[in-house]
Amino acid sequence: MQKVLLLIFIWFFWFCKGQTESKPETSVATFKYLSDKELQSKSAEELRFLRNEVYARKGYVFKSNELNAYFKNKAWYKEDSNKDINTLKFTNQESNYINKIRYLEENKNKKNETDTSTKCLNYLVKKKSNFYPLNQKKLDSDENYETLKQLDYESESRTEIEKIMFDGGLVFDINCLGNIKYKIVSYYKNLKNHFVQLAIINNTKIEFMRLYGSTMGEDGDSLVDGYHDIDFKLDHDNLEIYKTYYIFDPDGDSPFAKKLVRKETEKYKLTDQGLVEQ
Repeated sequence: MQKVLLLIFIWFFWFCKGQTESKPETSVATFKYLSDKELQSKSAEELRFLRNEVYARKGYVFKSNELNAYFKNKAWYKEDSNKDINTLKFTNQESNYINKIRYLEENKNKKNETDTSTKCLNYLVKKKSNFYPLNQKKLDSDENYETLKQLDYESESRTEIEKIMFDGGLVFDINCLGNIKYKIVSYYKNLKNHFVQLAIINNTKIEFMRLYGSTMGEDGDSLVDGYHDIDFKLDHDNLEIYKTYYIFDPDGDSPFAKKLVRKETEKYKLTDQGLVEQ
């Protein structure tokens, strides 16, 4: 009887051990190699995370705070501070996958740079250094108009921008890259009055700021009640707006004589987090 019990015990022990050993160690999420078609549909930013996931799966601790924060939210990520980039070992499949993604990533970054940088004012200034500081006089010159016409902006948001334009005009980016887009909107009203606005686009929200023109005739402003003439100076990411306030001068030498009341200067910084008043 004791021999039978011993045999049962031994059999049960080996059965349990076999069951335990037969279960592979699995991570919460299994790594998946994406097809070429799937990879080509990804943005440069998405490709960057996919490429670095191969490193993260091996416990590599990134020097980039952004990558570390991203992968620490993954249940499968087990960071190992002893892992060095030069000592990580990759299979041929992993190495080929990394190189394939890197190639696509670089091409997409080059395309983005071409599409955005060459269509913005800051890129133009690199080739024409005397363009800054930009003001209304430079915008109005025939030479600069033809140059800026090459930057004229086309996108879905132009529909919203055109709501403030009467007789057509130009719309172009100031900054090439950034979270917030700044655009110059230069247009004419009644074929003679030139106006310039700064369009500030944050996602789908668009705000406008007057850079050049007059407030006379708008919102009740008049020669009698008073109005502002507005001008500006843009120097890279530094913006100054000059406002000169006038009212009717009863002692003037003409029926339309005006009297200067005060001058105001507003200073701003164009940052990738928004317009900051100085």
